[in-house]
Amino acid sequence: MKSKRLQKNNNTSLKSILLISFICIAIIPVIFISVVMYMKSSQIINQNASKYVTQILQQTNQEIDSKLKQFAEDSIPVLTNNEIQESLNPQNIQAADYSTREDLRKVLTRFIIDNSNITSASIYLNDGSLLVTTENKPNELQLSPDKIDQLDQYKGKVIWSYANANPSSLQKNLVVGRRAIKNVLGPSTEPIGYLSFTISENLIFDLIAELEMGQTGSTFILDQTGTILTSQLRGSIGTKLDEKIFENVSDRYQENTDSVIEKIGSTDYFIAFDQSEETGWSVVGLVPADEITEGLWEVQRILLIIVIVWVILTIFLSSKITKSVTDPLMELITTMKTVEKGDFSVRVNLKQNREIQSISNSFNRMIYKINELIKQVYEREMKEKQAELKALQAQINPHFLYNTLDTLYWMLYVKGEEKIGGLIVSLSSMLRYSIGNESSLVLLKQEVDNMQNYINLQSARTGDSIDFEFHMEERLEHAKVLKLMLQPIVENAVHHGLEERDGKGRIVISIREEQGNLILIVEDNGIGIAKTQIESFQKEQQINDGIGLHNVDERIKLTFGSTYGINIESRLGEGTKVTIRLPLYFQNKNL
Repeated sequence: MKSKRLQKNNNTSLKSILLISFICIAIIPVIFISVVMYMKSSQIINQNASKYVTQILQQTNQEIDSKLKQFAEDSIPVLTNNEIQESLNPQNIQAADYSTREDLRKVLTRFIIDNSNITSASIYLNDGSLLVTTENKPNELQLSPDKIDQLDQYKGKVIWSYANANPSSLQKNLVVGRRAIKNVLGPSTEPIGYLSFTISENLIFDLIAELEMGQTGSTFILDQTGTILTSQLRGSIGTKLDEKIFENVSDRYQENTDSVIEKIGSTDYFIAFDQSEETGWSVVGLVPADEITEGLWEVQRILLIIVIVWVILTIFLSSKITKSVTDPLMELITTMKTVEKGDFSVRVNLKQNREIQSISNSFNRMIYKINELIKQVYEREMKEKQAELKALQAQINPHFLYNTLDTLYWMLYVKGEEKIGGLIVSLSSMLRYSIGNESSLVLLKQEVDNMQNYINLQSARTGDSIDFEFHMEERLEHAKVLKLMLQPIVENAVHHGLEERDGKGRIVISIREEQGNLILIVEDNGIGIAKTQIESFQKEQQINDGIGLHNVDERIKLTFGSTYGINIESRLGEGTKVTIRLPLYFQNKNL
């Protein structure tokens, strides 16, 4: 499994590996840096927006605290008023009569007149029941125990909250301030009653009316319960903020975080807030997150353009660099394949850079040396063949044979045995041809004549059992061929193809030109050759335990090259076809 996987990986081209590597090395860091820059830009924008909005809200909160503190200070004379202190003092157990209430109402009225922004005022006993008020129809006749506990815990500080306005009031939205009235006459300082007064919500709204929270954002103020005291969205006054959002804002404030992003409906909102230590109110700015991050789209667009341009440039440059490395290698591989086919004349000339040029020069030197070695081996083989031939020729005394055969011929001629004499002439001609010419290349006519002499001898031996046919274009007689090449092929057809066959044998010799090559075909109708024997010839260059075909094929390849030689086609019981392929040379052309 592992070896198959490795083999699959090895099939990846060097060009693909280099191209992918260059692109990854160049693009991944740019994308990473772009993402980091975008996130950092988003963080900086959010931080700056939070800082800016929070500063505005803090300033607004300070203005609100300052104004509300003034109301608190203006209410102190009411708290310390003798008439109010005496009426609420626990030592005075007598219930206040109508006259006393009127006197107290006058004190509250004077308080309202002195503070024109106060719309109404009321005094409650320490059990929460209403004692006196300036309102015709007071909203609260009794303070709840929870409110009383809260006022006692604040120890005289004003607690501000939203007041449900009297429907008959011209000012529908009111803010109520409540504080405990402490006993200043003694003997203890415990609360003896409670002061409540209302102001118009417009006084607070004026402080936030001009604040701009983006294009569609808004500002509002919450009390401790999450009720909206005032808002730029006028319809939301008196309603409660979403409980989850209010809890999140409160929790973040406890964590000293001054902004948060929350989803309201289907829109993400950037919520900045600041809580007043004086009043406990929270001034909240609500801005759609898209408006805060509007500049990020431009940053993102610029980064995207940079990344796209860089990717295109990287692919272009990577392709060029990869091409400069792989193209010379592909050219070198193509040249090597040409050399594999036996062409050692090719050369490469690569000059892309110093290293490639060095490889090119080394390859050329290697091919040159291989070519030289081949020539040396070829020359040595030819010398060995020539030596073998000369040794064979040296074993026979040519003059003795010639003289003996001439004597036999004339003796037979005198006796009238001209047919036998012709055979002696054929044999003598074959001997003279085989041992008389030093050159390994002869005219095709000479090789055909030698073959004809052999056929004459075989015809005398076999009688009419074998028919010989010969076909050749006359102009090919002057072609140069290898000596003693054709006769061994015909001899092999006679002895191994036809002698073991029943019936009349037939051998057809054809010589023709084909695409600049000389094609010699010896075809018989003998017993044929087994497929295994043909495969053995292709591998071991030997067939029928003889060396004739092997010798001829090897000499052809040594003389003309590996693309030339012998090809055998045969079918058992039908015959054999031997084809010899040679380059076509004529006598008047140099080899």
